[in-house]
Amino acid sequence: MRKQGYLLTIFTFAVIISGCSKESGQMTKVVIQEAQPDGSYGSKATISGQTALHDLESKFNDIKWSKDAIPSMARKEDILAKVTYKNRKQEVVYNIWFNQKSETATLLSSDKDESYGMLPKDIAKSLKKQLLHK
Repeated sequence: MRKQGYLLTIFTFAVIISGCSKESGQMTKVVIQEAQPDGSYGSKATISGQTALHDLESKFNDIKWSKDAIPSMARKEDILAKVTYKNRKQEVVYNIWFNQKSETATLLSSDKDESYGMLPKDIAKSLKKQLLHK
């Protein structure tokens, strides 16, 4: 009987921890728009396949976020991405710039816990290829 109580306690703790982890913010849909030279946005494209979402999520997990940064960008973003997460009421908007010289990516997030982020070259190139098919 004592063993069952112990196992129940461990199970309950595991459920609570998993419910509070970043993993519970699982992507369910991503709507992207590419910025056009005239300042407008192109047509919307939706990513909703589990494999593609999982791949995107793994890239986003590699972003190095700076919460207190207030960046000023010299040009309009390359991609506007609206991400819907499981267990969140509001979507998160990401402005994404692909830096041609360094081949990195810079992101601004509407999520107060993320703010300003960077992706290294290899992951940025993969993200660009996935979002822009280039």
